[in-house]
Amino acid sequence: MNLQEQTNRIRQMMGLITEQEISPCQKQLNADLPVARKKWESWLSNPATKQKFMANHELDETKTNEIFSKYSESLAKTQVIPFKDVETKPKFNYQKEVIKFIKKYGDGLYGLTLKEVPNTIFVNCEKTSQSYLETIEHEFSHVLDNIYKKNPFEKVSTLYGSQKIQKQLNRTNLDDFFRKANITDENRKNKITSYFQELMEDPKLIKKYRCRESENLVAIHKLREVLNKESGEDITLEDVIPYFTLEKEAAHLDIDKLVACWVYKGLPDITNYLNQLNTLAKNKSQQNINAV
Repeated sequence: MNLQEQTNRIRQMMGLITEQEISPCQKQLNADLPVARKKWESWLSNPATKQKFMANHELDETKTNEIFSKYSESLAKTQVIPFKDVETKPKFNYQKEVIKFIKKYGDGLYGLTLKEVPNTIFVNCEKTSQSYLETIEHEFSHVLDNIYKKNPFEKVSTLYGSQKIQKQLNRTNLDDFFRKANITDENRKNKITSYFQELMEDPKLIKKYRCRESENLVAIHKLREVLNKESGEDITLEDVIPYFTLEKEAAHLDIDKLVACWVYKGLPDITNYLNQLNTLAKNKSQQNINAV
């Protein structure tokens, strides 16, 4: 850290940094934070959210209200810090560990949260292929999950963790997918097969990230929003086929995770895969409840 950075850190800790000296990224994060917060507050205040949460976790209203109160408190307190400013912020728990983690893995991350550093979102200002707002919205979900999982972990694990990551394409399952997707043109089949094969060749670290249960706990909420699914609506084969077959580019990283993890898991039956996904958004007794 050079002399100027040391001086800025001391001034920041003393509350002497002016608005003009805040980095452009921090200014944008400060503007996006209340927008993202309001979105999650709206989700939290929806009666359907509470009903679904109680049904999924089999909790009574008293316990649920206690958890939701903690959610609300955390939403109000959460701050956003750019990766590059972590060293200059006033000291917080595990600051050295966060700095070390960002230096090692930060280049490949849009943002991160840590359970040990509650009410804090760290954002990589160098990653601009998705908006800072989207990153904050995504990380807010992790902030809440660090308090109490919005979906029961074991249900998500059944979908994403029940099968090992495969090393090569399962041709039988691939043919079954083509039948269910009504894809008969051989050129189109070859193009899709090449796409799936490229995914299978991704590094192990990428595969683990895309299929990580904690990431997909978060993805479920955004996935339904991106696909414009109303409360009670299932995600259908018709909704996702364009993303599996390259007709559409992934509109969001959570669609990318859905497609890629399905490929890594050996192309399991697509109908069952979506059925399992939909059970995380509603249950038999609450068919009109929004996704969590």
